[in-house]
Amino acid sequence: MPSTAKAYAKKLGIPYSKWKQPKNQDRIFQAILADNIRALKKRGIKINAFTLYGAHQQGAGGFSAIMKNRKLTRQLERNLRHNLPGKLRKTHRSKLRTVWKNYWKKKFVAIR
Repeated sequence: MPSTAKAYAKKLGIPYSKWKQPKNQDRIFQAILADNIRALKKRGIKINAFTLYGAHQQGAGGFSAIMKNRKLTRQLERNLRHNLPGKLRKTHRSKLRTVWKNYWKKKFVAIR
């Protein structure tokens, strides 16, 4: 997302006009990854491909809420729906968290 790239470019001292350069994108990615790892560890969540993906897609706080069965905010519900294929987006709110977790866990198991 350009807004995330802009924030990280500023944090890393990269001119915003140069965030698309491959070397700068690598630096930005590494910073985002490090922040997500720190945030997941702080919340007591094991680090693996699934949890890193979840933190990247939903934010570490949102992902933590998903994994710890906290109440879904409207924003988090919207994010979960948009991060599912069309056929699963109409899942009832009460099952949305489980459907999202199962869908993405299967994807990461298939990669191994």
